[in-house]
Amino acid sequence: MSAKTSLTLSNLLSSSPIHSGLALKLSSSPVYTAVPSPIQYILSFFPKLLPRWTDRHLVAIGKYLYKFESDCSSLKSGASCSVKGSPIPLERISASIVAIRDEEKGQEEQNGAPHEAPRQIFIQDYGTMYFPEGYNAILSISTFHKTQYYALPSREVAMTWIHSLSLGRSESIQRGLGHGGDKPVPDIWRHYDAIGKDLHASKLRVKERLERMYSRKGMEVGAMGMVDGMGPNPSMGMMS
Repeated sequence: MSAKTSLTLSNLLSSSPIHSGLALKLSSSPVYTAVPSPIQYILSFFPKLLPRWTDRHLVAIGKYLYKFESDCSSLKSGASCSVKGSPIPLERISASIVAIRDEEKGQEEQNGAPHEAPRQIFIQDYGTMYFPEGYNAILSISTFHKTQYYALPSREVAMTWIHSLSLGRSESIQRGLGHGGDKPVPDIWRHYDAIGKDLHASKLRVKERLERMYSRKGMEVGAMGMVDGMGPNPSMGMMS
């Protein structure tokens, strides 16, 4: 694969993507989102397990949404930057702005003067989170199995992303049905789609193997617990 056609941030940005931009991704340990809020409070004493906002550069192009580390854009070649996580198929994406609950809004106006944007917001599975400094909207990007959250500077920026992802989803579905529409698909997009498809499938296989491994471990632990809970060996009662 030549340097000009590899899946790097610089290459994607130079290939007329549907949309691209910087954002902050909400990341955390899988343990944190899997436990109820009282346990999350206990985990809050362990900083490494707490949710955190990480810089990302998002690129929607062809049939996929890609994520890169934001500092990749400062590199001339982008050769040392790889896609973060699995590419997200646009045809499976549902995007929306996380709503601010009434109790979080507080008083938006006092004596006719607008207040500063609310600095806290409730996010499903994470609880109440503070907005990062300089960010005032949270974009939710969901697929069948997972929801990711991204902080953006404003609702206007978030709405642009929602419109762009919706457009990409519609075009991806139409292409999947064999309807190319009036606008031809660039060959370079088809090239990146093929790479993105292989990468997505590879990440999915790794995830499935890990899930099977954890499932087997869970069954082994459960089986040990059942044996321990059986009490004395039944044969002991026959000795009297």
